[in-house]
Amino acid sequence: MKKSIVISLFSMVIFFTSCSLVSNTSINTTATSAGASCGKILAKLYTQYKASGNIDITNTTTLTNVIELSKYYKALKSHQNDATYKAAFAAGLVTGSNGTISPANSLIVVNKILSMSGLDTISSSTASNTIEKIGLVKELINLFNIF
Repeated sequence: MKKSIVISLFSMVIFFTSCSLVSNTSINTTATSAGASCGKILAKLYTQYKASGNIDITNTTTLTNVIELSKYYKALKSHQNDATYKAAFAAGLVTGSNGTISPANSLIVVNKILSMSGLDTISSSTASNTIEKIGLVKELINLFNIF
């Protein structure tokens, strides 16, 4: 009888542990994927900035990239107190940017993204607002100085 109780308890522990691991793996995969997509966008914007010395916010492609960046900012913001999510997102940034963002500064970039003002209000309907664009361009340039 005791043996069956011990086996049952052990089985329950294994079950709950495995469910927790599957859940964490799923969250890490989501964070890494979001970070990789965000890293691609940041690399595109950074390449434009390095080539021209500015961010052409009147360019449709740039506006589209900024709108996409705001989506990843919002996802990251909803997990800002989750160190595991942030670390997985940071790892994705490195991969997605093809090394433009280094492993050494990837978490710094994550925290800088989280501190950027203006990304939370950017959407396809607000992206053309001049005041937001000017503020966001300054924030992006400050971010690129980390790279």
